[in-house]
Amino acid sequence: MRYLRHPSHTTLVACVALFLALSGTAWAVATNSVGTKQLKDNAVTTPKIDHHAVTRGKLASDAVTGAKVLDGSLTGADILADSLTGAQIDESSLDFGVLQRRVTGTCASGEAIALIHENGGVGCAATGGPPSGNAGGALSGTYPNPTLNVSGGPCANGQALTNVSSLAALTCKPGVYSDANSNVAAGP
Repeated sequence: MRYLRHPSHTTLVACVALFLALSGTAWAVATNSVGTKQLKDNAVTTPKIDHHAVTRGKLASDAVTGAKVLDGSLTGADILADSLTGAQIDESSLDFGVLQRRVTGTCASGEAIALIHENGGVGCAATGGPPSGNAGGALSGTYPNPTLNVSGGPCANGQALTNVSSLAALTCKPGVYSDANSNVAAGP
């Protein structure tokens, strides 16, 4: 007859572990029984949150600040209409080609666009008419009737005006003659 050896301690531990694994019981907590009080601080991390699980209604007021938003992640669709003011917009970043396309309306003849309303409509103002204000350079007086402010002259008898400089100085030369087209010029 053959005797069986006693199993080793290792074999006994392995068998007990196998038995518990195969016949053990499982338990689960009741639905909605784990709340904020049962969670440790920082236990819920980004990988543990389902995509789109956090909605606007679940955020505290002013909880999301500029520092918490990834640069370039927000688009116009993410911004509440009319929520930004001029102070919050960097004008150098605007595409004026796009902004110009929203301008609508035209002005009547003799008018030009003087302003553009928020809705893209235009305000017109009259254009043209005589100039006004003080004359300058070679002119003196006021508009609409300035006078030529010249130095020198008038040309003496037998001389003709040959040049008026940009500063309104007259140049005369002797030997006046006229050609077939009645143009008057100084002689040689």
